[in-house]
Amino acid sequence: MITLPRLRHGGIMPNYACPAACKHCLYACLPHREGYMTPKKMDEVCATLRRGGCNSVHIGGGEPFMNFEGLCALLETARKHGISVEYVETNAYWATSDALIEQYLNALARAGVNALCISGDAYHAEFIDPALPKQLAEACRRTGFGFFLWSTDLRRLRFNGRAITLEEANFPFKPWTAILQEAENKPPCKNLTSTDHFHVDMDGNFIPAGCTGFILPLHEALEGLPQGKYPAFEASYHGGLSALITLAEKHGFAPRGEGYSSTCNACFHVRKYLSALPNYPELDATHYMNAY
Repeated sequence: MITLPRLRHGGIMPNYACPAACKHCLYACLPHREGYMTPKKMDEVCATLRRGGCNSVHIGGGEPFMNFEGLCALLETARKHGISVEYVETNAYWATSDALIEQYLNALARAGVNALCISGDAYHAEFIDPALPKQLAEACRRTGFGFFLWSTDLRRLRFNGRAITLEEANFPFKPWTAILQEAENKPPCKNLTSTDHFHVDMDGNFIPAGCTGFILPLHEALEGLPQGKYPAFEASYHGGLSALITLAEKHGFAPRGEGYSSTCNACFHVRKYLSALPNYPELDATHYMNAY
């Protein structure tokens, strides 16, 4: 039985909606993705996190400020369960006036939050006026509210989610035979059950650190995954990419002729193929669809 170790550092994603559609987005977020974590799910998730040994989280997304009332409810729920919030991530799309910024920062402070992670990179700048993160950072500095700026470049990216397209555009492809050889010599991915910077999404699903596209109910992952219920995850956990390929080939998977840019890239495409089939609830089909 596959069981997660003690939960360490994680984040809660109350939504998948975001006013940006960044090319590097691990979670393939888009403006039109609907929903926000419900109060009931917030309570369930926070209780489960505490049971798993997690006493602090950050809040990410999506863009959590797209439902500020919902964000405040989540912060209060976390505090009720004794979970501290290290910071809240935002791209600052909402920071259009000093008055609104002050209102939101005061509300966050009342909920026990004292820091923001402000996205201010080239990918977000395609969708969010760069003046807004700057204005928010200046307001934080002026008022003493904690903040740090998050930025990235191609050298620091994890090529999963929508970033898969960046890898394919910037790196040479390897033939399938080379991918197979690497897969046979490569051990199973340790990220699958890593609890260092994992995430829990709006539906209460555990998302492995850096290995997006897999979703597992958090409570099941902590208690032990029912054997046979999540075959793609089991194959990846026990046998790595080689076992996942064998599983997909039973369903008619055939590699594309041009090959793949890496074993992780090939793994993404194998999982994408399986996600369109029934009986693979651990593969988030929406994620793979939105990655392109």
